[in-house]
Amino acid sequence: MIRNLSNGRIIAQNELIARTFFLRLTGMLTRRFSNSLDAIVFENCNAIHTFGMRFSLDVIFVDNSGHVAAVCANVAPWKIVSVREKRCTTIELPAGTLSDSLCSIGDIIEIS
Repeated sequence: MIRNLSNGRIIAQNELIARTFFLRLTGMLTRRFSNSLDAIVFENCNAIHTFGMRFSLDVIFVDNSGHVAAVCANVAPWKIVSVREKRCTTIELPAGTLSDSLCSIGDIIEIS
């Protein structure tokens, strides 16, 4: 579960942690968000791309202290987004999730 501790809202309940090379390489390219998959998490990742994607994403970059370093809403296919943080966790979500969760820079995120 991914929760915004700053406002108590649940961001995702069924996340996939991309720990293998293949999962990190493909991300959401070979998947669709659904009730059983509502987020994908990339540890130690400060940039993502949406090359080859067929849908937009919301992206949260979380620094090592658990604070939101950046949010990118509605990232269209064929884009690159990144942050200056060297070691952070990146969370890809269905487009619209950021506005529903009221997540913003500085919020504290818990991934359990």
